[in-house]
Amino acid sequence: MAEYQLQIASRQIRRQFARAIGKSIPKILTELITNADDSYRRLVDGTKTDGETYNIEDPAPITIIFERGKRIFRVIDNAEGLTDKEMTDRFVTYGQESHDRQQGFKTRSLFGKGLRDVLFTQTHGQVKSIKNGLFYNCRFRWKEEDGHERPIVDIRHPAKITSELRQAMGIPVNGTDVEFILEKDIHEPQPEKLVENISRFYMLRSINSNPHRKVILKVFKKGKLAMERQLHYKYPEIEVVKKLGQAFTTDTGATIRIEGEVGLTETELSQGEVGYVEREGGLLVFDEDEAVLDLCLFGFDEDPAARRISGTIRLIGAGSYIRTKLNQKDPEEVLTESRDGFDQNHPFYRLLRDQIRPHLEPIVDKLRDQGPLPKSKLSERTQEKHQQALDLLNRLANEMLGKIGRAPVIPSSLRKPPPDGIAFVNTHISIQTGVTTPTALLINRALVRPDDTIEITSDHPAIIVSPRIIRIGNDESVDEILIKMVRIDSEVPDIKGTLDATWRQSKTQLEVTTTAREVLTPSNGIEFERDEYNVRKDAKRHLRLFVDTEKVPIGSEIAFAADESILRLPEKNVTVQNVHLVTERIAQIEIAVSGLVTSRETTMDARSLTYSASTKVSVVKKEKTERGKHGMFKDYKFQPLGRKAQSQFVDGFILINTKDPVNERYFGQEPYQAVEEHGYCQVRLADLILNECLQMMVTNALDTGKLDRRFPNNPEIDVRTYVDEKKFDIGPQIHSLFVTKV
Repeated sequence: MAEYQLQIASRQIRRQFARAIGKSIPKILTELITNADDSYRRLVDGTKTDGETYNIEDPAPITIIFERGKRIFRVIDNAEGLTDKEMTDRFVTYGQESHDRQQGFKTRSLFGKGLRDVLFTQTHGQVKSIKNGLFYNCRFRWKEEDGHERPIVDIRHPAKITSELRQAMGIPVNGTDVEFILEKDIHEPQPEKLVENISRFYMLRSINSNPHRKVILKVFKKGKLAMERQLHYKYPEIEVVKKLGQAFTTDTGATIRIEGEVGLTETELSQGEVGYVEREGGLLVFDEDEAVLDLCLFGFDEDPAARRISGTIRLIGAGSYIRTKLNQKDPEEVLTESRDGFDQNHPFYRLLRDQIRPHLEPIVDKLRDQGPLPKSKLSERTQEKHQQALDLLNRLANEMLGKIGRAPVIPSSLRKPPPDGIAFVNTHISIQTGVTTPTALLINRALVRPDDTIEITSDHPAIIVSPRIIRIGNDESVDEILIKMVRIDSEVPDIKGTLDATWRQSKTQLEVTTTAREVLTPSNGIEFERDEYNVRKDAKRHLRLFVDTEKVPIGSEIAFAADESILRLPEKNVTVQNVHLVTERIAQIEIAVSGLVTSRETTMDARSLTYSASTKVSVVKKEKTERGKHGMFKDYKFQPLGRKAQSQFVDGFILINTKDPVNERYFGQEPYQAVEEHGYCQVRLADLILNECLQMMVTNALDTGKLDRRFPNNPEIDVRTYVDEKKFDIGPQIHSLFVTKV
């Protein structure tokens, strides 16, 4: 009886390679970018373990080169490099556990075959590397043997490196250059879409947001550089609504620890209704070695009520469990080979889902009860009129209260309950004389009771603070942290003082510096002066970025990035210097831009160390009103509120409560559309905004002594009387801007 070794057809082998990445360019590039990132991580780990110092550039560069027309891609790093022996260990055996993991290094590779999946499915794939003065080359090709094509790993003998070869590869010391030609049946990507997709792709988010990495895409056309962009990813700002900390046991007896945060964004994000490349929201799942496992909502992925959910989950022990399953006699794949997250039919996923779903269900149910966020938009003409009304209210506020500074932007990372009960969001603040500057006081609702009060005092007579007494109250819509605004004024420049906030035995301090110059103190390291800027085509404009030099010290470099097909950005990197200082701890950077294409907008990003900031820049034909510099009232929003109120003023926004029965009857399920189409809805909106704004203005003016108290023993009568008088004066103008249908 004859015995034969099974022959596998070349088409089956090709399908095996292609199944992992398909025709997805983000997935193709992800394998190569994560390999480069892992190499830098090994250098850092090696420095820690063997004591030898490696000269690693920070941020460490990963360069993607795309030659349009020729369809050539290259991914270059300046990390370890590879010898011929290391190439043999890593590339010759397909599907074995990652060689680096065998050596004890942390790596994002779980399958042990990612690079070959790329280079055997594309054309002319090769790995070129420089290490210790020698050049190494490995080519991936198909060779016909006995009538069948077989994948061949062709590792060449090392050669001495030349300066010309170093320059061509862009590697000054050690490093690797992976190159391939895109397969002909894969559509050549548009550069801007490519930037968007690989910046957002879930498996690359931790790299693109890492301040110690600098991923650059360079696009060449006919041998000339056509575009150069640094990839950035900024995680969505969330309000944390659930923290996870629990463990479960797998079928192997392994313990998996779940740690993470589930939060809500202000706006809806794309979820499971789109693919992994386009998806914005969901829970990003990592293992203990920071390998990205999935982006999902454990069964709520396509639920319309879950579109605001975002967050991260870390599964400590999951990476070890997955490797155990891959290496056992009958291998099991916990993750899909197609890099699309968990195999949802695997028992591990079902067990994990049963751990997570009970935490998500009440959140989704609450969002479903609140209803969807408004989708329809107001016409441009209506938006202009509403902005004019807000400008009018801001002018009245300035007349009544004086010039008002920008409300602080508080990122979710700082919205944490203070362990001592109260804390200012900053330890210091610089204010401009003649400008009422708000700052935020964080209050831990678990410690501070509703009937407690907080006293605010200033140790300098020329630095005025209001209110002097903060009454907490019983706001049921606030669970963990309450944010109260404290306003600071001074007419004397170049003085210093300290504010004390005292609650029972707890005290928190804020150092205040005054200046005659315009100034803004960032809550989180760096912040643009405005939320949005307009720039005319071919006209130069300077955008101002303020820097807290306690967090971003003098000598730090700030990197700026924007879509350079829309905006010209001559200077992309600026070093913070003493000449930039406005006060001893706040610096101001001016970055010049000019518009290239009218009626387009882009986001200008600034990054330094672990801090980032962004602003919207629109290229316009003529100047338009810009928001986000000065003014008490930024905008209004329709939003469900957790308290019994028709409207509420929060962080510069007038929030119209869509859960209020009267509002719901007027505005219905599409409030913006209702305002656009119906006169009675326009009247209702005008009244709500006018009442809320005047209440805020008058209350603040009475607190700061800008209005006389006519009824000292009945402050509520004072508020009502002044509001009615101002409504009589300004009401007709506000209504004329909101009400266009009678």
